[in-house]
Formats: sequence, structure tokens, C-alpha cells
Amino acid sequence: MSTFPKLKTQAITQYPSARMTIFSTGIASFMDGQEQRFRDFSSSLLSWSVDLSLLDDLEMSTLEHFFIAQNGSFSSFDFEDPWNGMVHSGCTLQNHEAVFEYVGPQTGSTHLIVRQNRS
Repeated sequence: MSTFPKLKTQAITQYPSARMTIFSTGIASFMDGQEQRFRDFSSSLLSWSVDLSLLDDLEMSTLEHFFIAQNGSFSSFDFEDPWNGMVHSGCTLQNHEAVFEYVGPQTGSTHLIVRQNRS
């Protein structure tokens, strides 16, 4: 299984970035108008917003090749949580498409969303 690439500074994301906790609740609606709610997940999942800017050409190329190798959001990989260093396996990219913007010489940016999946 592949691993989400780090920048040359060994960082995974830049500031500002965000980590979200995802909960899922299912709702069963009955004919009399009442509802019953239940958990879809046994526990919460995590999602990370990875905002990257001022990347050099090598970092942009590495991220772009990683996105292509993952077939967008199709394949899973290991992702190191930037907040606590814990490695989560079975993560996928939530982006079906990604924009790798080359702003100028040695200056690029992109935005990726990584989502933890049930293993």
C-alpha cells in the first residue's frame, strides 16, 4: 500500500489546514410521521483538508504522480495524521478531480481532501 507523500520539509500539510470528525446517522421514517435514528458508523471517521501552496516543481510533480497512481479517489493509502503523527491505513482521496496549479517558476499549489475509511 502506498503512503501519502511528504513535502521536502517532511511536513504533510501547511497552515491553514483542517481536520474534521465525521459522524453518520441514519434515519428511518415511518408512515405515522415518527422517526427512528441510528448510527451508521460504529465510531467516527476523520477527514483532513490538505492545503498546499508555494510548492516547488519536484513537490508538485510528486503530488501529481501520487494522485494519478491512486486513480483519483479509487485506491487506498496510508496517511500520517499531521496533528498527532498516527498513521491511518485505508484512506482515500475525496477529490475525484484535483487542480495542480503552477503559478510561476518553483511556485505551485493544490488542495486535496483525505478521508479515513473503515478497515
